[in-house]
Amino acid sequence: MGTILEYVMLMNPKISNEVATGLIAICSSEFMMRTNQRVIPMAANGLVARMVIEKYNRLGVEGLSSHSLGAASETFNEDYSSDVLAGIYSFRKLNCV
Repeated sequence: MGTILEYVMLMNPKISNEVATGLIAICSSEFMMRTNQRVIPMAANGLVARMVIEKYNRLGVEGLSSHSLGAASETFNEDYSSDVLAGIYSFRKLNCV
């Protein structure tokens, strides 16, 4: 298993290290918040890398999932794909009070 940065660079070598590192920080925090984890398990590195790639691909369009010129219709999606969300939820820990 590699680091999240290694996975990101394998998935999209065009991403600069600075952009990748910033997105990794954002996605890592989001992963830990959504899963109630204090650290990212090694098994989740690939998943967080996929989160980074999806977030990178949305840069500039900011969640635009469909666009139509004829009737000027736009649809926005602020969340990750269903595959990534399923992966995130598989790492979720429930807080017991």
